[in-house]
Amino acid sequence: QVVVWYVGPVDVVLKCVPMRFRITIFWHDDKEANSKVDAAHSSAWLMQGRQKAYLNELEDTNVKEMVDVPPISILNAVSYEIDGNPEVAMLRQDSKLMRWSCMYNATLSQE
Repeated sequence: QVVVWYVGPVDVVLKCVPMRFRITIFWHDDKEANSKVDAAHSSAWLMQGRQKAYLNELEDTNVKEMVDVPPISILNAVSYEIDGNPEVAMLRQDSKLMRWSCMYNATLSQE
């Protein structure tokens, strides 16, 4: 899912357009869970690089569970930067439905 927040003026000489957008992907993590996450405990999913997220319980510094985040591709991107931090969440424990979301500022080629 892509939500476009801003489309800037088209540079007709360089054939580029600045944009701001949020990419959100949903997937089911197919790996067996190493641990059971209790909803009563405080925990947060944190990114490790671009393709790994791990569950870090706030009371404990041990890594409890790690998932692979599917890769993305921003087509026609001349340049891009991440705005803020990517957000990772497990939406459903039983099916391991995951959501990854990130805001980007990019310059895209427009021909």
